[in-house]
Amino acid sequence: MDNTANKAEAPATREVDARGALWPARFFAEGIDHTFHAFAGLSAHARRIPAREELFFWLLRNDWQLVSAMSGRDGLSLSERKRVKNSRNTAAGRQFGVRRAALRMVTSRVLCCEPGEVELVETPRGVCFASTPDGMEKRTITVDLVSAGVWLVIAAGISELAVGVTGPLIDNRGERGAARTPFSLQHAQQHAREISLARASGANSGQRTLDIPLPGNLRGAVTCDPAITAITAFGWRR
Repeated sequence: MDNTANKAEAPATREVDARGALWPARFFAEGIDHTFHAFAGLSAHARRIPAREELFFWLLRNDWQLVSAMSGRDGLSLSERKRVKNSRNTAAGRQFGVRRAALRMVTSRVLCCEPGEVELVETPRGVCFASTPDGMEKRTITVDLVSAGVWLVIAAGISELAVGVTGPLIDNRGERGAARTPFSLQHAQQHAREISLARASGANSGQRTLDIPLPGNLRGAVTCDPAITAITAFGWRR
């Protein structure tokens, strides 16, 4: 793994304000062009497939009313609406609905179709493949969504990727139920990298891990193709 994040000699790029959290230039990986936009529901910047060397990111409020208002009544498929309605745990059902509606909202704009038309196939590791519906020119992207407290972090690209996020209120103990260690900002960024790498498919030693600037005490990273040289992000600016 080529971990190029946090190089001390990173180029002198501008600081980034991630919703009130100021990230210095040295945080960003050398050789990666970062572009940060405010999130606009009909942002023209997102209505295209990412280039091969590019990743898209979205930072959205983890809020049902906000996401459903942006997605419209067709924001979920019939089976997804049934899952939300029939969930024994109301909170879990609603959270699933928020995640799927957000995922369909952003991928539909990338694929230039309606939210309910996006074909989503989820892998065992939680990463999804989003495709255009039958009858359209077939286009597929890889997309990953992680809940991070009051935020949803979404990444999309045309190659393999996986996101890792950690914070003081996020439970990343995993299936084995390992004991929780005290939260420390000093180690949180490395933990986020390890989570993203563990969620990435296979053991591709050629993958690289890039840090993601997030609000507050959240720390994030994405494991992706080493050819990535550009990140276009929506929602970081107010």
